[in-house]
Amino acid sequence: MPETTMRPGRAASALGSGAAFSTGLACLAVDIWTNVDFIAGVDGSYWSSSVAAVVVVAIATAVALSAAGASTRRGHLGIAAGLFAGFLCGAAFSLSATLDRVASARDAAVQRARAANAPLHEARQALTETRTARDAECATGRGPKCRSLEAKVDELRRELGGLGAERVEDSMGVRIAAMIPGLTPEQVQLYQPVFLPVALFLFANFLIAFGLAGLAPPNRRETPPKIIDAQVVEIDPVVAVLQEQRGPVSNRKLARIMGWSEATTSRRVEALAREGKVSKTRDGRAIAIRLT
Repeated sequence: MPETTMRPGRAASALGSGAAFSTGLACLAVDIWTNVDFIAGVDGSYWSSSVAAVVVVAIATAVALSAAGASTRRGHLGIAAGLFAGFLCGAAFSLSATLDRVASARDAAVQRARAANAPLHEARQALTETRTARDAECATGRGPKCRSLEAKVDELRRELGGLGAERVEDSMGVRIAAMIPGLTPEQVQLYQPVFLPVALFLFANFLIAFGLAGLAPPNRRETPPKIIDAQVVEIDPVVAVLQEQRGPVSNRKLARIMGWSEATTSRRVEALAREGKVSKTRDGRAIAIRLT
């Protein structure tokens, strides 16, 4: 009956490969989902060639990497090179779409923060200019124009207080730059959005490739049969006769079977006894000969 139980090491390896494959599929689904949402928002519809291209290229890129590895293991290096080149092109397209999406989202957030801060900046500038004019006017005496400028300053202060605190355009960049010496908020703002989409893309493609490689059956190559030099072993005729007998035989009976004289048979039996192939024991007046 064939053995159907999987060994513990093989079962653990299959479990790890399955987990890697499932995680890779989840990362790929999230990557496709976010890119499709972004492209659909730009095109104004989910049914467009750009959306279809994002989905197909993302799937083909993941499949191409796994297929390139399988082709390499099978010795099809030309096919593997073509598939890997396709993977690099698909990776460039998918990553560029992902980076465009993330960068656009971050730029939009920064622009919203700047737009929200614009009235605050304008009020501060107006307050500074009015204070300067008031100080210059009131330096020569508190006339009607001086009192008017003082009232204007008070009005601008109240207006500025009603606008609230200034919004930080990139609070994450400010926090990370404060934690890591040598970094500026502008550098963080430039590079930080790249990490998540690149990690998502790499996890998706390489976990799927790793999982498929582990789940695939082992490549068992047929081994050529070993050629063993045949050695012809010549069996002594006396030994052959003794093998056919059911028990010990006497020298006389053996000579009769062999068709030899008793003296010739006795000399041959003596030689075989010295080689350890037969043994002789006395049975009354006769000698019993048997195989050892």
